[in-house]
Amino acid sequence: MLINFSASQVKGLFLVRLAFFLLLIGVYGACSRFRLDKLLAPVSGGIALIVFAYGIAQKFILFPIMLRQVHAGPSFYSQALAARAASGRVFSLFALPTLFAAVCGVLLIFIVHYLLAARGALRLFWGLLFVMGALNLVLTESLGGIQFLAPAALYYLFL
Repeated sequence: MLINFSASQVKGLFLVRLAFFLLLIGVYGACSRFRLDKLLAPVSGGIALIVFAYGIAQKFILFPIMLRQVHAGPSFYSQALAARAASGRVFSLFALPTLFAAVCGVLLIFIVHYLLAARGALRLFWGLLFVMGALNLVLTESLGGIQFLAPAALYYLFL
């Protein structure tokens, strides 16, 4: 693909693609120096904690504040924001609730893995994180997210 861009008249696009390709090679080189199996648990837990806490805060704190402040006025933005908040579907940091539901599903699979392997207080942390993630998945009101999680969890547990 890079060779086709180099032969075309669009040299700028070729340089952007080349820079992105070199960035990916650099990220691979940096990550290959670390033991990612040791970093994956705290990174997954930290990301899940941030995303799930924001999702719960969005539903119970931010949406009511937005509904009190924003009235469906003449502007398209205020109408769209009021409609999104009135629907009550949590989307956290993502653009769509369905996308957030898929992310919740993937994070919940990681959490199940670490929950089954954890002992003591760490098991309590992963258990609470699982409850937060399941609550977020329900708050997205996305049937596709639940349908994504169910077979993935069964597949994981049977392996």
